[in-house]
Amino acid sequence: MIGKYQLLSTAHLSMNTALLLDSWCNGHAHEAPTTVARNAHGWFLSTRSMSADCERALPADLMAAILFARRRGIDLLHFDCDGPTLPQLLVHDW
Repeated sequence: MIGKYQLLSTAHLSMNTALLLDSWCNGHAHEAPTTVARNAHGWFLSTRSMSADCERALPADLMAAILFARRRGIDLLHFDCDGPTLPQLLVHDW
């Protein structure tokens, strides 16, 4: 299967969400409601469907990006510090 991914700036995530993603990549993967992988300048995140409980456990900024991607048929989000910002998503100054 060939999927689509979206590159986004990490600025679309709050500092608290970034810290949470780091936590899930640093030995706390069992606490993560979805699959997250870190790279040198950000994270990869699946946009697959998940239970309502898992979706409620995600920060609002992260869920907004996931919903944005799902509506466009995107399977994977790549948050990167050099990625583009999009007007459809909030931008956090950190």
